[in-house]
Amino acid sequence: MQEMVMKGIEEIVRAPGVAISDLQTKLNINAAQIETILRNSSTVLKENGYPNIIRRGKKLWVELGLDDFETLKQHIRTDNKYILNPQLRLAFLDCNNKVTT
Repeated sequence: MQEMVMKGIEEIVRAPGVAISDLQTKLNINAAQIETILRNSSTVLKENGYPNIIRRGKKLWVELGLDDFETLKQHIRTDNKYILNPQLRLAFLDCNNKVTT
């Protein structure tokens, strides 16, 4: 299931505004399965500090670049809890700037 979730996120990242039906066809799954994949994808993104998948009508977007997606894949593959997502990196850098000034 984790592999299918990552494939779903990757398809949305690579093709912003992809139709749910097109994603369903690409992943070769039924309507119930796509809903489960999307729910699990949102959970994975949220748990790792990334924005949720956005639904507008029957299309999907995610505010995640390819670099961030690769970082997410690496994080999940290695289960490395020390990789910082973009928001945490910015907060960390901002905190360090305040301490040194």
